[in-house]
Amino acid sequence: MTTAGCTSTAGEKCDGGAALATVDEAVRGLIDAAQTNNPDAACKVVTNTASDEEMTSALADLRGELNRLGVDAASANIVEGDQGGSLIPVKIRGLETSGEPIDLGVLSIRDEGYRVIFP
Repeated sequence: MTTAGCTSTAGEKCDGGAALATVDEAVRGLIDAAQTNNPDAACKVVTNTASDEEMTSALADLRGELNRLGVDAASANIVEGDQGGSLIPVKIRGLETSGEPIDLGVLSIRDEGYRVIFP
């Protein structure tokens, strides 16, 4: 039996792993990965596969949006919308409600947990 880990190094693609226990944990994990520019950490909380270049670029874009809101993983206001099927819409807001929030989707994986749909 072969066990695969999550990696996005040397141009390889993310291959998943265990889902996160809560929506909040998954989203904050992605925020932290964006702020530390850590594709491997992002791999552990997202559903999609991406090359290093794609993931690094997407994380940089997200980091810019987080900076615009002035939030980090600890201070982000994460608001869950109404779940439709397996999709849970999420808005990331700053402590102040001014400015456009960041919209993300989180996938509810039956009996496993949650992963962010990203990039």
